Amino acid sequence: MAIAMLAAGTAYATETNHWTMAYGNATVVADNYWWAQDVTITGQHYLPSGANKCRRLYATAFDAAGRVMRNADYSPIAASTSWQCSAGVRDVSLKIDTSVAGGPYAVQIEWQEKDSADTTYWTEIDAVRCMRDTYQCTRLTF
Repeated sequence: MAIAMLAAGTAYATETNHWTMAYGNATVVADNYWWAQDVTITGQHYLPSGANKCRRLYATAFDAAGRVMRNADYSPIAASTSWQCSAGVRDVSLKIDTSVAGGPYAVQIEWQEKDSADTTYWTEIDAVRCMRDTYQCTRLTF
């Protein structure tokens, strides 16, 4: 019975971790929910008036060796929010599905910024890497 339940996956998250990022008056507050084969990230992204920039979150899955997990077409297993270019609070809802038993070993969430909706190039302004085995998140430096 237990083997059949593991093969089918669990209907609830095995663990969660909470993280925040702040840049000036802008903030992101979110939780990672670790499932059998994926990670769900939910929270809120606040962009104050006068920020004059567009921002988004970009999350990437990593394996136990620290390598980016990849799809069959070699694209990274990742998810992102849409660019937020106007002031206000937006809900964050991302799902990184690896289709691999045990899911990703880690997930890295980057906070990216660009000058306007029409701008092609962006920069990373902050990032955290969260681990499945310890359920801890560590801020990354650039």
